[in-house]
Amino acid sequence: MNIRRWITIGLLMASVGYGVAQYKADTNIYARDDQELRKIERQWTEAMEREDATRLEKILGDEYTMIDSVGVAANRAEVLDRLRSGALKFDSFATSDIKSRIFQGGAVLTGRLIAKGKYKEQDITGDYRFVDVFEYRNGAWKAVYTQLSKLKAEK
Repeated sequence: MNIRRWITIGLLMASVGYGVAQYKADTNIYARDDQELRKIERQWTEAMEREDATRLEKILGDEYTMIDSVGVAANRAEVLDRLRSGALKFDSFATSDIKSRIFQGGAVLTGRLIAKGKYKEQDITGDYRFVDVFEYRNGAWKAVYTQLSKLKAEK
């Protein structure tokens, strides 16, 4: 074998080794991000159940938008005001079945929400599916979007 072929094989082997090492590093980063995002979801759940707008304020990004189960949009300030004013009240708020998809700079979490509560005088008790979108910036994960879908009761 000539020297060029050995150099090519050596470079190829080094590339493969680097790729495997990079994949393992990325996997570790994503696992860490997954744990952090699940922790934030738990904090979010607790903040909603306790109607703690101050705690929720730390989770929501400045451009946060929520689309509720009937298609009405609310921005960050509106969601926080609803909690602060008592217009939005929960007796219980529990999430489960959370799955995450993490990307470079962002993540999407989906799951199930079972809530018992009221918005003003309207009963919003129900079983929901949610999609939460997060963006990673300035060293922290911030929620930027939520979409809720109410599940129909099984007959």
